[in-house]
Amino acid sequence: MGLSEEQAKGMGVPENPEKPGEYQWEALTDDQAQGLIQPVLALIDQTAWSEVENREQVQAERVREHLSTMTL
Repeated sequence: MGLSEEQAKGMGVPENPEKPGEYQWEALTDDQAQGLIQPVLALIDQTAWSEVENREQVQAERVREHLSTMTL
């Protein structure tokens, strides 16, 4: 998730000194970050999210199984 210039300025987020015109997400307080993230969570398709999580678990298990058969 990114910050718009308007959001960054409205929250007093400093510009990234290494990349002028970009803002540092890390400079947000926890409350500010939560205020940006919370509304977006309602837009996530929970069925699709669960499917992705399930696929991730299956793939992680496959990797663990493969690694357990490898010898160093």
